[in-house]
Amino acid sequence: MMEKLSAKEFDENYKLVMEKYKNALKVAGKNESEVILLAATKTVDIDTINYAI
Repeated sequence: MMEKLSAKEFDENYKLVMEKYKNALKVAGKNESEVILLAATKTVDIDTINYAI
């Protein structure tokens, strides 16, 4: 089943993910140039993916 997210929902989720990502970098003693954040999905519709990129 495809999940349809509004732009607002996507933006809120993105902000939360980035906060967790940056916290994990600090805990691991890494900087952003050393780590690649890769998104993968099986349930998000193409319009949401296009909005994200």
